[in-house]
Amino acid sequence: MHNLNANEKRRAASRPRLATIDDVPEPGRPASQVERLMASETLAALKLLSLEHRQVLLLVALEGLQYAEVAQVLGVPVGTVMSRLSRARDRLMQLASNERVAQPRSVT
Repeated sequence: MHNLNANEKRRAASRPRLATIDDVPEPGRPASQVERLMASETLAALKLLSLEHRQVLLLVALEGLQYAEVAQVLGVPVGTVMSRLSRARDRLMQLASNERVAQPRSVT
């Protein structure tokens, strides 16, 4: 019995210890300045879209609505939703390909 107990203690000591969630370090994150810059550039690009394109893009991308639901909300055919969404995405890609979206600078 003594040998069995000693063997079990040796095996337990050589096994990796299970870590609790508090023991695990948080993964690294990129600098928040980059995220804020990207968010502000995206918002500036969204402001440059027409109202119709912006509405469709936000309802599909942010709200997660289906095309038929967006069509019902806006009172337009589903084909119009698909067309506006395609044009909105194309325009955002075009704006993103530019180095920066022109933003008004605040004077301090």
